[in-house]
Amino acid sequence: MCGIRRYGFKNFPIFLNVKQKHISVIGGGDTAIGKLRLLLKTEGQITVDDNAPALEIRNWHDAGVLTISQDSLTAKQASNACFIYVAQKTTAAMRPPRS
Repeated sequence: MCGIRRYGFKNFPIFLNVKQKHISVIGGGDTAIGKLRLLLKTEGQITVDDNAPALEIRNWHDAGVLTISQDSLTAKQASNACFIYVAQKTTAAMRPPRS
């Protein structure tokens, strides 16, 4: 395979400079909460896209540390995001963004 050895990593470590950049988290349940706990340690501008986010996420919104959007992620929003994390267990989250 082109001289590249495959190691079978289960996880892909990634480091992004998110300072002053938009991060979108799609979903507002337990999966999102786990990722948000880490993302809230960054200097990124976080938006959670969910029409009924969990209480903990609403509390973070009330504290002013993230934004909640009850609309689906648009193509323009997606193109402006530095990082998009899909935190839903359903395949509905995998639909392409609307224009």
